[in-house]
Formats: sequence, structure tokens, C-alpha cells
Amino acid sequence: GVAYDIGRATDTAMRNLKKGVSPDCSGPAGVHDNGNGALMRILPAAIWCSLYYPGETAERIHEVARITHGHRRNTTACILYTIMVRCLLQGMTPEQAYSQMRIEGPEIVPREEKEHFKRILSGEIARLGEEEIRSDGYVIDTIEAALWCLLRTDNYAEAVLMAVNLGDDTDTTAAVVGGLAGVTYGMQGIPAAWIKTLVNSESVLDICERFSAKVLKAPIAKE
Repeated sequence: GVAYDIGRATDTAMRNLKKGVSPDCSGPAGVHDNGNGALMRILPAAIWCSLYYPGETAERIHEVARITHGHRRNTTACILYTIMVRCLLQGMTPEQAYSQMRIEGPEIVPREEKEHFKRILSGEIARLGEEEIRSDGYVIDTIEAALWCLLRTDNYAEAVLMAVNLGDDTDTTAAVVGGLAGVTYGMQGIPAAWIKTLVNSESVLDICERFSAKVLKAPIAKE
């Protein structure tokens, strides 16, 4: 019954939900509510929507993200992340997925938010120095850091360790890039020792297996 390290926006959203606020309005939507909580939990929705709702992905990811983070900057970051997931699921390399995300991105990013996504869509993320990458709790910094780590490595372990070594909000940045790296390199790419040392590893693996079973059973929708 005790939780810790919950971001302010997520905490507010949970309190709103307990009060009976509709999920599509529960996530705070102020400009200062752009933490990375929605981005770090969006991967299962990104996988599901990419496979079964390709024509509605942006709308559905927006709906899922705003349960806890309602600002358009936040939901847009989640949509761009989902484009990366979709492309990686299709077998693209990280570089190819990033290029495709940059092609689709300008149509996704609202006009008033374009300045905040400028570096992400520039194509220069991988060329930035480590001192130019921030890894704090701000959603833009988190997705930039995750892309930087993914594009500068060629395996799961190095991508995640690079994220951790950036410091600051290490667990979230590692989770975000870990999702992309997991889709890229598969279960076999994750060091077995890391899986064994997970807290409640059996429960975690059971959840993953049940989710995978649902993904494999569902009929794939067409555009």
C-alpha cells in the first residue's frame, strides 16, 4: 500500500482517477506537467497499436498517454516513440527507423510544439556529444537521450548501460531505450544475468509472456 518515486503528474492523475475523473481528462495538462512518466510506460500500447491499429495509432497513443500526462508535448513524444517501435517491429535498423520517424514527425508534431522537437527531428541526435545530452525527468530530454543511446550502440546491453551512465533519471531513461533496444535485439539480446537478478523476475516474465500471447493471437488489422 506504499508507493515511492512517483512523478508529480502521475500522482495527480491517480488522485483524479480515484475521484472519478474520466481517464481522458485525468492527466494534468499544464506546460509544467511534461515529465517522462507516460513515455516510460507506453511500450506495450505502442506494440499493440502498431500491429492492430496502424491507421489510428496516433489517436490511440494520445489517449493512452494523457491518462497521466495530458499536455500535447508529452503525447507527441509518445507518438514519435511509437513510430520508432513500429518501424523496428517491421525489421528496420535503428537508423532506418529514426529516418522514418523524421519523415513522419513533421505531420505529427503540433505547430506550437515544433521548437521543442527540433533536435529530435534534425537527424543530428547521434552526432551530439555526451555533454549535450540531458537525462533528467523532462520528457523531451528523455526521448532525446534514449534515441542517442540507441543510435550510438549496436546491442541491448550497451544501449541500456549508456543510458544508466548518463546519470540523473537513470531508471526511466534506461527503461525507454531498453524498450527500443528490446524490440531491436529481441529477448536473446538481453543478458541472462540481468533477467535473473530482476526483483520478482518470475512475475515480470509471466506478464511478458501473457502479453506476447495476446499479441500473437489478435488478428492484425489492415490500414
